[in-house]
Amino acid sequence: MHQLQSTITEQMTAASAALADACADGDDYLVGIYQAELDALATTAAAHDLVIDLRGPAAARAC
Repeated sequence: MHQLQSTITEQMTAASAALADACADGDDYLVGIYQAELDALATTAAAHDLVIDLRGPAAARAC
């Protein structure tokens, strides 16, 4: 289960950074894509009772 948590954390960190870039660029289409990716990853984590902590500089913030 540790590998799944690590993989989801890495993917969420990357998607969060991409979401921040899309927000900064004002790209609403990519914002939607990356937000959907984060939602899907959060759903997968919850289905496996995993807690993912993304606090920090790469954490997703509303545009």
